[in-house]
Amino acid sequence: MELKLLPGEYSVYQFRPGSEIPEWVRSSGFYSFTVTTEEISVVSLTVKDHAGDFKAEHGWSIIQIAGELDFSLIGIISELTSVLAGSLIPVFVISTYNTDFILIKTVSLDKAIAALEARGYVISA
Repeated sequence: MELKLLPGEYSVYQFRPGSEIPEWVRSSGFYSFTVTTEEISVVSLTVKDHAGDFKAEHGWSIIQIAGELDFSLIGIISELTSVLAGSLIPVFVISTYNTDFILIKTVSLDKAIAALEARGYVISA
């Protein structure tokens, strides 16, 4: 299975329920947001010079599962996260209709790549 390292540094932001998603998020290229009754959680390219009523966790890298995944496939995220858990690397996962994205703290990225490659995964930039 091929994995793709997305360029840039990413952040996870938490906004209050009902908040407007700022334009700087929407214009950052890759972004994902989830709305619940408790929060709005946003992942986007890191933008550190914006103030506002939100929390931010900076310093993430993203590895994407390349290609489209069929809904009938079983255990893909489980296998990848098991490899990373075996190397004590925490993750944050985003799933979309087509594929999955695994966020890894950038300080652990080299260790994560080494663990995944040792299990036969190919990671391209």
